[in-house]
Amino acid sequence: MALTALGMNVLKAIRKGLVDVKAIRLFPTKPLLFIDSRRATSEKPTLLVKSIDNKKRACKEVELVFLGDYHVADPDARPHVKPYKDWRSFGLIVLSIDQARELIRVLERVTEV
Repeated sequence: MALTALGMNVLKAIRKGLVDVKAIRLFPTKPLLFIDSRRATSEKPTLLVKSIDNKKRACKEVELVFLGDYHVADPDARPHVKPYKDWRSFGLIVLSIDQARELIRVLERVTEV
């Protein structure tokens, strides 16, 4: 059953957790549009996970970088449960179970001290 509490149709979570992050930056090409990148449309979305040494803030950080081809879509072009202006969420990463396991392995590797 799909849940729409956050403004997007998502499958009910088996397990979930929230993580506060230092920053999220999206690079839209136009206001009131969103960027969509899906394997189903051969755009090959990729999440680059990397650890960095932020000299300016004098701390280690992990960056999750969105890579791949994408298309720009109008949120009003397809039906949603509530208008996109009322959405509390503003992004979504979709992983298969194997991709989630690979993300865990990469995170473990890049966060080794």
